[in-house]
Parts: sequence; structure tokens; C-alpha cells
Amino acid sequence: MTAADFERRYAARSGVTVAELRALGRVVRPCACDARECEGWQSLSQDAAMERDYLAAGCRAVVLVSRGEVVMPFTRDQIAEMFTYHPPKDGQPAQYEAIRQGARAFAEILVANSPACPDQTVAIRKLRESVHAVNSAIANEGRF
Repeated sequence: MTAADFERRYAARSGVTVAELRALGRVVRPCACDARECEGWQSLSQDAAMERDYLAAGCRAVVLVSRGEVVMPFTRDQIAEMFTYHPPKDGQPAQYEAIRQGARAFAEILVANSPACPDQTVAIRKLRESVHAVNSAIANEGRF
């Protein structure tokens, strides 16, 4: 059985389409559980598949037991790349400016349409964080 065959059968058994499975973040990976009923494949969430692939590559995961989260440690090269200044490349300054203008306009809408309170402060802070994150995505060309 191929991965595509398994995915079609899994979707049918689940009462959804393959496209819906994928939209839900499901991926197919080989399974080596040796169970008699196993078809040689398994359907995992993308996060679980990423964790499994990461561990199979010899990396260790850190589990935050209190929240049940798995945190993947970064390599030294990734950390160095994240905290290195990346001068803007062609076209990037215009992208940064468009994002800042859009965020500024949205911030003005938020302030004009909500009471000044801690929740409004959080909303503005998260909007600023979003701008920082998307600027990083541009600077790092989507690597992180």
C-alpha cells in the first residue's frame, strides 16, 4: 500500500476528504509498529510528525510536563542566524513599510473602537509583536 492509498482510506474511514485531512494538519508517515492490523503507515499531526522526524535525526526534545508541550531545541547555527543582523535586501524595505502602515492603521482602529484598559494595551502589544515577527520572517526569508 502506498502513502497516498493509506491517506485516501484513512480519510474515507474518518468521513472526510484528503484535502480536509491536510487542512487539519494531518500528514502520513511510515509506521513500524509491527501490529498485525497495521497497514505500514500512520496519520499524525504535523507537529507530532516534526517531533518524530527531529528525534529520528538524533536530536533531543525537551518536554514541558506542566503544560504537556514539546519544545524542540535550536541548533547553534540556527541561534547564530536568528541573532545576526540581516541588512535589508531588494524590495524588503517596501515590505517593512507596508506592514508598519497596515499595523498603524489597525492600531488606530483598535484604539478608536475600544475602551482604554488593560485589554486594549494587550491588543496593541500583540499587534506590535506581530509586526516584529513578520519583519523577522522577511529578514530571515522564512527560515524560522
